[in-house]
Formats: sequence, structure tokens, C-alpha cells
Amino acid sequence: MDKHNKISVRINGEDTYLDRDKDVKEKNVTDELVVAKEEQASAIEEWMEEQEKKKQTKEEVKKEKLPVFERNYSPKKRSFSLPSEMKQLLIAAASAILVGTLIGFIMIRIFGGIEGSANGGAQPAMPALQSGTAQDQGGVSGNGNAQALSFPGVSAYVVQAGIFSTEEKAKTWASNLSEKGLEGYIWPRDGQFYLFAGVASSKENGEKIATYLKDQGFETFVKEWHVGSGEKKVAKAEGTWIQSGVEAWKNVLPATTSLIETGSGTASELAAKVDAWKKAIPNEASEKTAPIQESFNQFSQAAQAFEQNKSTTSLWDMQTSMLSVWHDYEQYLK
Repeated sequence: MDKHNKISVRINGEDTYLDRDKDVKEKNVTDELVVAKEEQASAIEEWMEEQEKKKQTKEEVKKEKLPVFERNYSPKKRSFSLPSEMKQLLIAAASAILVGTLIGFIMIRIFGGIEGSANGGAQPAMPALQSGTAQDQGGVSGNGNAQALSFPGVSAYVVQAGIFSTEEKAKTWASNLSEKGLEGYIWPRDGQFYLFAGVASSKENGEKIATYLKDQGFETFVKEWHVGSGEKKVAKAEGTWIQSGVEAWKNVLPATTSLIETGSGTASELAAKVDAWKKAIPNEASEKTAPIQESFNQFSQAAQAFEQNKSTTSLWDMQTSMLSVWHDYEQYLK
């Protein structure tokens, strides 16, 4: 190779010749490596930029898809919600209106039926009423002649077996009397339920009944009981008949006590007095007299039963019937 193409280098006092072309080649190779590295770095950088863009694109696409869960619905009117107290009040008011309407309808039907019965001469609804009465002939004949009448109060002595806060308790205790063939009468008054085992015209006669009950294992005590007088607007014939019934009750009462004391005697006269009063019922008698009539009927039946069998049960049936007539009279005056 020509010396002109060589480079002289002195190393340790000696000249050394290097091939110029070789250095150029090495330089070219070095330059190519640098360029390749730069291109590679550029390519890597571009790749990374491209990956970053893809990543950003994916995130943007993901964000665009998220609104699926954030879908905007068309606005709806918010339903009106009442407080629970208001709802309960409205429900109670609606129930009251409904019940009142039903009761009103039923009452119209009932009173309409009664009026139709009175105008059409229908048969009485109370089988206990005596035949031939005003109820059998179409009801009260002429309330137009009603007038205010005074009715007397009635006092007597009751043999009390207990006083209870509920009717069920009174009935439970009354069943103890029934087991011994005795009967009791439950008289409600002023929120209490009085259990009476007998009634007498005087305290002395009441003590006789109490003594009999004590022998049967029942502790009782005697006290005065009173049904107050009152004024009621009724047909004069009806009022007079009821007043006579009160007198009949007072006349019969002492004899019922004597029958319990002796355990024997006749009750036919007592039944006859009651029957005579029942037969005198006027046409003007209203349905309000029906309970009194029914209780007197029960007394008459018990008296007739005693005439036949002389049983203790019949005697106490007479006692409870007398209490029932008295109580019905109190209700009649209200």
C-alpha cells in the first residue's frame, strides 16, 4: 500500500504506519453504529410514544363507555309522599266514613222494614208478646196520643253474691250457683256487674234467703236496691198498664220469699195474677214493653213448674224472673 495512504505515528521512538483506509472504515463503522443506535433509540421512543397514545386512546374509549352507567334518564315527577302520621289519620278517617256509611245503610233498611211492617200489618217480631196486642195488629196504634206520664220508683232488698268488673267474671261466679241448682241474675250498672242471688220485699225476708244460701255454701249479704222514678212520653193506656204491672210485681214478691222459706205452698195464685195483667195489655202497647212481658212470662212458667214438681230450681227461676222484670222496668224508663 502506498505510503501516502498511510499515517505515521511515533510510538516509543519508532515510527508506526497505520492504514488510512482502515481507519476510515472503522470510523464509518462507528458512525453507522451511532446512527443505528440513534435510529434504534428514535424507534424505541416512537414506539413508546405510540404505546402511550394507544394507552391514552384506550382510556379515552373507556371513559366514553362509562356513560352507559351514567345514562341520563328523562326527569320524572317526584311522587308525593305523606308522613306516616298523616297516612294513619287518613286511613282512620276513611274507615270511619266507610263504617258510618254501612251503618247508615243498615239503619235505613231496618227502619224502612219497621215502617213497612207497621203500615202493612205484618206479624210481630217478638214472639214473646201476647196474641191480640197492638204488635200483632200492626204496631202501636197512634203515637199521636202519646203524653208525658210519671212512673213510680221501686225499692226492694237484693241478696248480693258479688260485684265484678266484667260480665265474664260475673258469669263464672254465677255458674257456681247453677251447680247447686240455684240461679243468679247479673245486673249491669255504672260499669259494674252485680250478681244477685235473690230479691225480697224487706230486709228480714232478704236475710232468710241469705241464710238459705249460706247453708248451701255461699256467702252473701243483703242490701237495699232502688230503681228511680221517671217520666216518659207514651200512650196513656200503655203507661197505665205498665204502672199496674209494677203493682202486680210488688204484690207477688213477698209470696216468692215465703215459698223459699217453707219449700212448699202454692204458686198458682201468683201465676194467675201475672196472667191477668198480661191479658189486660192494651192495643196501644209499644214494642218497648216486650222485655217486661217476656220476663213476666218466664215468672209464670216457673210458678207453674213449681206447682208440678216443687223443685228448688223452679223457686230460683221465679226469683231471677222477678229480678229480670225489675231490671227491664229500669230500662223501660230510660
